[in-house]
Amino acid sequence: MDFGELCRKFQTTKKAMQGRRGSQGLALKRKLIAYILRNKYCLSYPEIAQIMKKDHTTIIYYIREINNTKKWLSLVDEEL
Repeated sequence: MDFGELCRKFQTTKKAMQGRRGSQGLALKRKLIAYILRNKYCLSYPEIAQIMKKDHTTIIYYIREINNTKKWLSLVDEEL
């Protein structure tokens, strides 16, 4: 699966994922796609940054945000 296929799976366009603007929903999609590219396809931060036309530090931030959310969700699940 390539970047274009991931975008289609998340019902968005490559242009929207590579752009600077967007809603919270679009920002979450960017984070999730970066996370998938890193963890499922083992791409480096610079490789993902090049694909998404972002700085590699932005990609690091995206992936940390998803990891933090996963930790928070697992804590909530434990409490329930």
